[in-house]
Amino acid sequence: MPFEKERYEKPNIEFMKVVALKLVFRSWWRNKTFSIISIVSLAIGIACTNLLAVFTIHEYGIEKGNPNKERIWILSQDWPMKTGEKTIYAGGDIPAMLKEKYSEVENYLRISGETVKYISIDNVKHAPIRLVSADPSLSEFFPYKVLSGNLKEALTQPDKLALTEQTARKLFGKTNPIGKIIHFNLPDEEMSTKGSTNNEHAYQVAAIIADREQSFLNLEAVTAISDPFYGGTSLLLMNKPIERKAFEAQLKKDKIPTLQGDLGNYYLDTLQESYFYTTEGQKSNYLNFRQSTLLYVGLISAILILLIACFNYINLNFSRLLQQVRMIHTQKLMGASRKE
Repeated sequence: MPFEKERYEKPNIEFMKVVALKLVFRSWWRNKTFSIISIVSLAIGIACTNLLAVFTIHEYGIEKGNPNKERIWILSQDWPMKTGEKTIYAGGDIPAMLKEKYSEVENYLRISGETVKYISIDNVKHAPIRLVSADPSLSEFFPYKVLSGNLKEALTQPDKLALTEQTARKLFGKTNPIGKIIHFNLPDEEMSTKGSTNNEHAYQVAAIIADREQSFLNLEAVTAISDPFYGGTSLLLMNKPIERKAFEAQLKKDKIPTLQGDLGNYYLDTLQESYFYTTEGQKSNYLNFRQSTLLYVGLISAILILLIACFNYINLNFSRLLQQVRMIHTQKLMGASRKE
């Protein structure tokens, strides 16, 4: 019957897919070694490539969750110690001078790191932690979440500090650290001249702040700026977009004091640019940084790993295909028919 003939001649697509899938698995089962090597090598290549690519993208997203990221600029200047290099050091009075003189500057943040030999809690010595001094404007530049206590109190009173959550857990475990006293063994020039090489300063824990992912700052404890403050890293928060080169030229024109007098220049860099600083004068232990060259090497390595994995996969499958073709020709020479 015509209907039955049409139904008989019409191919069953689903059945053909099942048969093809069975043939693929049967081929893999017959060639276990080739299949395992090719699939595993390709999977490892893709996984390594994805990991390296994700890491590179992550490193280019410093302060990604900071709403003020695009308005923050790092102030640097020519380094008198090495010609052609810059330093992120600025005099303690420079940021306030810029805020007063230029309407574009909404606020400023000064940061300085303290050298710590060791700390002690209840007469028990511990390894040193990174202690950073900062202006009360820290929370305007970097949105630290306060878990307990009062961050403003820690940034305005010189004998108090705030700990990061991870540092508090490391030092005090599950005990509430608010109100606890930490003794910092800090070098002190004045006491060194009197024959003492160390000076112990006591700080009371006033706040616990959450650790921030992709943070520009690398701190474990933060306290108020000392008075007088001679200088350190300075950040500017602008109230509107600026033309960088024009602003730098204006600083030069207005003869803002530099370490080189009238010969020096000030420069503005974004947080992302500062993250990839290469010179020693632009680095500090309380600022996170990464060598951009290593990221490029990692990204190129990821691409090479993927290419090698793909080449290996194609080569192994092509070799197996040639082996099957040879077998078919051998069978034909032995008298096998097309069906066999």
